[in-house]
Amino acid sequence: MKLFLAGMESAETVYVVNKGLVDNAFFSYYYMKGKKTNSKNLINARPKIKTIIIDSGAHSFFSEQGAVLNISATYYKEKKSKTTESPDDYFAKYKEWIKEYWDYFDYYVELDIGELVGQDKVLGWREELKQAGLFSKCITVVHPEVVNWKEFLQQLEDTESNYIGIEGDRPRKRPRLNYNKYIKECYKRKIKIHGFAMIKEDAIREHPFYSVDSASWKAGSMYGATKVLTKDGKRSTAKFKSKEDVFSKIRGCNPLKLHDKQTKANMWNTAYELAIESYKHLEHEITNLWQKRKIVW
Repeated sequence: MKLFLAGMESAETVYVVNKGLVDNAFFSYYYMKGKKTNSKNLINARPKIKTIIIDSGAHSFFSEQGAVLNISATYYKEKKSKTTESPDDYFAKYKEWIKEYWDYFDYYVELDIGELVGQDKVLGWREELKQAGLFSKCITVVHPEVVNWKEFLQQLEDTESNYIGIEGDRPRKRPRLNYNKYIKECYKRKIKIHGFAMIKEDAIREHPFYSVDSASWKAGSMYGATKVLTKDGKRSTAKFKSKEDVFSKIRGCNPLKLHDKQTKANMWNTAYELAIESYKHLEHEITNLWQKRKIVW
């Protein structure tokens, strides 16, 4: 199983990219659109990363459309700011961006907002991508709310990238999707399946996705704590907000103290390094687990 690090477009990730620590990365178009600096980060990262996927930013765009949501309003936390950009305009700009940066990524995710605009609109956008010669790298996405089983099977027939995605757990009280039902169909057809925001240990031990992603590796700087490997090789949560010896018990690292801005930056860089090390350990462990269960992608 491949674990993709999400949120790679921002400046604070440059350090770990330049050190060659990142194998698989998610960059979000939403945070690169109109920002040449963030798109430049993608260009500079390309030679250093094995596989790059561009996310459409559908979740963020969906959240900005909160004022017009109905059933899906319970799925997404609305952003305080609302966009005046229409879905068609967003898609058109995304398509042009894909053309411009085509050589700098391996796959991109379609604008999967069928619950907002209707799945027929999404299917129309797929046709536009095909006509533009851009569909070969497209990861189409399954949302069971708008894609039934028959349509899912047709989606597998239509894919050119041999890579699809399926929604991850949503922040509401409902049973987890029967992911294995979808994974089984993909696996027997040799089509990769990605679980969005699904680097959750209970989930990836039960569901053999080809790949999953999460931005939780950046939690050290966002929330002051992240998963790391301890000296005995176990994954544990470490807190990074202390102004004292925050790393003294982790992998034998030299303690860092927050005396100035540079030192603080160094601390977050170290937090990222430790989190990535932990993710790679988890990736290896989960891959071996599924190989023992005779699931080999």
